[in-house]
Amino acid sequence: MSATFSRRRSHALAALAFAALSTLAAFASTAHAAQAAQSAQTASVPLLDELEQSVRAEGGFMKELTEEGIADVRRKLAAGETPSGVDYGLLISKLVEECQDEAVEHPDRALRKIALALKLADAWRDRFDNWDSIVRRNEATALMWRWLLLGQDADRQLAHRHHALNDETETIPKDRGMGAYFLGAEYEQLAMAAQKLGRPREAQVALLRQGLAVHQAGYARYRDGFDSTVGLNALYGKFPFVTGGSMLAEVMDEWLAALRDRPPQAQARSGTSVAGPLFLLGRDDEAVVWLKRYLRQDEAEDAAQIAALAGLPDAPPDARAQVQAMRREGRCMTVIHTSEFQAFSHRAPRRAAEVRDLACAGVSPGDSPNVSRAMSQLGRAD
Repeated sequence: MSATFSRRRSHALAALAFAALSTLAAFASTAHAAQAAQSAQTASVPLLDELEQSVRAEGGFMKELTEEGIADVRRKLAAGETPSGVDYGLLISKLVEECQDEAVEHPDRALRKIALALKLADAWRDRFDNWDSIVRRNEATALMWRWLLLGQDADRQLAHRHHALNDETETIPKDRGMGAYFLGAEYEQLAMAAQKLGRPREAQVALLRQGLAVHQAGYARYRDGFDSTVGLNALYGKFPFVTGGSMLAEVMDEWLAALRDRPPQAQARSGTSVAGPLFLLGRDDEAVVWLKRYLRQDEAEDAAQIAALAGLPDAPPDARAQVQAMRREGRCMTVIHTSEFQAFSHRAPRRAAEVRDLACAGVSPGDSPNVSRAMSQLGRAD
């Protein structure tokens, strides 16, 4: 082999090696740039890493869903996409749900999650788009639970302001008053948590009373807005369960008076909510009247829902029959499958049978095991 050939071969190998090294360097540079870009994008979302660390260390029943949400945000950032306000809002919402679940048995952990949820809401404020009212609602929830645990009234006042702002800025007329509804629901949940925390009866009652006050004030202001009657019933429905014995007898007439101030349809839909308590108090005549009002209203809504199916082009041929059957069975079970109605059926079997026949019209026990079991628990009218 000549010296010239050897030199040429060495130069060629050196050139190949240089080219290979250049390619590797370029690849490494590109990979590093991509990694740096992804890191920069992730870093542009404040506290995302802190949230991920919190979920890994103390994640509760929403852990998997929260991890999926974080991963989804990271994937979108890596792809150059902009995560939506919903993506960010749901991460906060899941954290707030966990703090409510853990407040009684793990208050310290709940407080850490509350603090983080409030930090996230503040840091991500400009990312929520049209989801800002829902985030404010979650912030209010976190603040109310912290108030329950720590007693700092500034938290409670700020929560009130969040809900009030949601009502004031609501652009859909029928949804105005929803903030007051949710605030009343917060007090209802806190009253039950206070019981589990061993707080005295007076504290539980005070929370229910505060809930009713904000609920009624909201209804008075937004009377033509959101139908919050279900929240009214839920608050009054908790008085039988306070520590130290039921307060149902003390509040029943007040409850009925509050309902009489609601629209007729809302009153009628409340029939099953008040019938049970009335049966418990032995006020059977009133309970039966309320159940019959409920049945008439529900049947009217049956007809409206079934008629609406006629306008759906892709509805299956038997859709109307299916919806009618499902609603009839649901109406039947709603009335007869309660301990209060079953007790009524044993002390007044003939009257209960009359209500049962109205509630379960068109329902065959043979076609529904649930209805069959419920009817077997009723008193006999013969």
